[in-house]
Order: sequence, then C-alpha cells, then structure tokens
Amino acid sequence: MTDGQDQEPRSNEDAPVDWQARGALSRLVLGQMATQALGAAVRFDVFDRIGPGTLSADALAESLGTHPQATLRLLRALAGLQLLSETEPGLFRTTAAGEPAGGGVYLTDLNMLVNVGGRERTADDFASLCTAGGFVLRSVTPLPAPNIFQIIEASPA
Repeated sequence: MTDGQDQEPRSNEDAPVDWQARGALSRLVLGQMATQALGAAVRFDVFDRIGPGTLSADALAESLGTHPQATLRLLRALAGLQLLSETEPGLFRTTAAGEPAGGGVYLTDLNMLVNVGGRERTADDFASLCTAGGFVLRSVTPLPAPNIFQIIEASPA
C-alpha cells in the first residue's frame, strides 16, 4: 500500500460510471426533497388554501407571509409530484392526489403519518400506523416504475 503520491492521477474519463449507484443516490436525494416539499405543504395548509379552485403563487405567498419566489418553487415542486397542477404560469390547482379523499381526510396527511423516519413500510406497517391514528387501511397501491412511492387509501375508523 502506498500513499498514492507515486501514482499518476487517474482521469475521471477513464473511470467506469456506476449508473445503478448514481440512480440509488438520486432516488435518496429526490425522495428527501419530495418529503420536504410535502411536509412544507402540509404545515402551510397549501391544499386547504388552494381549495377546489385555483390560486396564484403570489396570492398564497401573501396570505402566508412567505417569499413569493420560494412559494412558487414549492408549488412547482408539488406540481412535479403531481399533487398540484400549474394551469398557467404561477396559477395552481390541486390534482386528484391532493384533493380531499372522502370525509375531508387528505392523502397527504396520511402520507406524513407513515413517511416520518423515511424507511420502507409494508402493508402490515401501514395498517398498524393507520389503526394507531384512528384510520382503517383500505389499500396500498404502488405507483408505476420508476416511482418509489405508494398510494395509501384509508378512511376514519
């Protein structure tokens, strides 16, 4: 073993690319970003504030007292997660995934319940968490690849 000082520097162009490792890292980073965006949306009641109509990013920022550009970035991140739709530049509405699901229970609230901790959960884990939160698990549906998320359908117990 040497200290590497007697070796020629290796060019990055010569190194093979491990696309699987890069993909795994990207999924971790993007998953964390999605969780943060969803968490901010729930904390700021974004889905309730938008309601059944549309709302501009500027109007939401004004009502929240947040920076308009930061609010726009959050709303576009939520649109990228398909929880909102940008109907025209800076104007957003909720999608079916972001709308109330029977009885006013938001899917995103349930997502936050089970997503804390960032570990993968089984259908049994979801059922236990739902029961602890006063819900009955109806279904767990994986989204098509390359998505790593699942849609959890639950209703009040």
